[in-house]
Amino acid sequence: MILVTGAGGTVGTELLKALTRERIPFKAAFHAPEKAERARRDGLQAVAIDFARSETVREALTGVSRLFLLFVGRPQLAACEGGDAQ
Repeated sequence: MILVTGAGGTVGTELLKALTRERIPFKAAFHAPEKAERARRDGLQAVAIDFARSETVREALTGVSRLFLLFVGRPQLAACEGGDAQ
């Protein structure tokens, strides 16, 4: 199973369509819990992920063998990656 981060954006949305078309199993990860809930109601396997909270990352990775990581830069980027923010 592939975890697709950034599933609600332009790239993520197109990737989900392609994976669905090819019948490749995936889990869609959204930053907004409301978007994850909406996706679940639409029949997708979806999770909310907050890179600053390791428990949400661990939960999202459960059952996953591959990762499509789409991470947009932001001021807290270094902290999310475990580094020192400067």
